[in-house]
Amino acid sequence: MNADESTPPEKRAEQRAEQEPDTHDTSPAKRWRDRAATRHIVPAIGESGAAFVRADSLIVDVGRTGDGSRVERALDVVRKFADGVEILDPTDRDTELAKITGILKLSIQIEPNDFSKDTETWTPDRLDALLRALPAELTARPNYVYFSSGRIQGAPNVVGLPNVVGLPNVVGLPNVVGLGRDGRFHSAKPAVKPHLRRPLDVPRTPRILVLDTGLQTEAAESASKPAPRHPLLTDVETHENWRRLPETPIGPDESPTVDDEDERDDDGTGGIDLQAGHGTFVAGIVKRLCPEAKIHTYGVLSSFGDGDDASIIEALVQAIADLNGVPVDKLPELEKPEGFDIICMSFGAYTDDDQPPPFMDVLEGPLVNDSTLLVAAAGNSGSRRIHYPAGSPNVVGVGALDDRGRAWFSNYGKWVDACAPGVDIVSSFLLEDDYIDEWASWSGTSFSAPIVVAQIACEMARSGDCADETWERLSDHTMYHHPDLGVVFNAR
Repeated sequence: MNADESTPPEKRAEQRAEQEPDTHDTSPAKRWRDRAATRHIVPAIGESGAAFVRADSLIVDVGRTGDGSRVERALDVVRKFADGVEILDPTDRDTELAKITGILKLSIQIEPNDFSKDTETWTPDRLDALLRALPAELTARPNYVYFSSGRIQGAPNVVGLPNVVGLPNVVGLPNVVGLGRDGRFHSAKPAVKPHLRRPLDVPRTPRILVLDTGLQTEAAESASKPAPRHPLLTDVETHENWRRLPETPIGPDESPTVDDEDERDDDGTGGIDLQAGHGTFVAGIVKRLCPEAKIHTYGVLSSFGDGDDASIIEALVQAIADLNGVPVDKLPELEKPEGFDIICMSFGAYTDDDQPPPFMDVLEGPLVNDSTLLVAAAGNSGSRRIHYPAGSPNVVGVGALDDRGRAWFSNYGKWVDACAPGVDIVSSFLLEDDYIDEWASWSGTSFSAPIVVAQIACEMARSGDCADETWERLSDHTMYHHPDLGVVFNAR
């Protein structure tokens, strides 16, 4: 009798279960955990609750010096205290951005066994230990993860606070309202073409920056910039150096970088990703309700729906440089950079201490004009907890309404400044997808925010006023305010 045969059958079954991956759990929550592990997304538990961070990077405040001296000093200090953690050299791009913004991203070498989808062993301990070990005079923070605010499935269905204990713990059932042809879930549903009005002859053309999953485009043979693919969005402004994924699909175990193209399947697994089409959908809402607006779009989120402080800061700085027609490294030389009228952000993050994340330092810093109106989705946790960037006093946070009042999923509280319909909103979607064709219906505060953006843009186009003046007029005490949701914008 061999050793294995002498082991009781129950014990042998337990040993096999520990050694063999569980291939039978195909739930949306399991798929979300697998994809999050691939993207090095881990929960962080703090005094104020839970947040999500990248385990492979951290953010260091180096100040806006215009040279690399503080970058080198910060790197030396972090490495001195990084016991057992390998800190990689910052890329030239990260160093360049740090000189302009004062925010430096440092990457951590991740070992393959740190993130095992089969055993679900997510270990943010090394990152947490490193942050605690750094001296007080060096301001270092997690690289917080932001998620798009469309109602999605597979992500933790956060109720009040993200209920995270070790692994993302799904509370209740995921909100599944659509099914992809390959068995993947997507919460957008097919819809019929909505009414589209013609643009008016107005005294002002509002410039809107949409930071999201990007835009679906097709390469233009005779132009340096790609052309938007959806017929509603043909005059949306794309830009040179448009970032796309490699032509060869990456594998499901590889983490794609954020780019400007709104892909259907950025991990190459043959299905439709959870937040594919999100940026195309948001841009379509603004264009449909305010055809007079000039929309610029940059990718800050993947089609999984995640971005982080570093990816959002990079895109914001690039957008401002492109608007001014200069390379990024020439931005500090501009006395007063030209800015956008409104920035639309249908994403958000919690922080473990409820304090502003690193991205807010740049969004509310000197690179962004004082007259630029910042608008962001309040989030879909049904919670009062502050959700950034919407929770900042300098940002218009937007909640969602349904036909009875506050939509059940919408965040709310004194920090929410406005609200708009957020259930079954119709807009443009991905054209090549034979599951949803051209138009779709989607729900979430993600789609309430661009409604507010479009209404403000329409009013400023007709009046000729700037965006912040228009917002002040549309949100004064004479307008109807919903309790804990702010002023009501009733358009869809």
